[in-house]
Amino acid sequence: MNKEENQSLIDSLLALISKVEQKEVYQIIASELLNYAPLSDTQNRIVRIWEWSELIRKE
Repeated sequence: MNKEENQSLIDSLLALISKVEQKEVYQIIASELLNYAPLSDTQNRIVRIWEWSELIRKE
């Protein structure tokens, strides 16, 4: 995923838990975010990943 998609996914997942849990989870993933190297191609992939997942699930 590109940088924007990655951040959107993290924000969406963190929104599902309490503020206290968000802080704890964010601390866990913070080092991974520091080392995250986004793909050089900024093409959005999340929709394509979802479509492929649905095809796999249905087969």
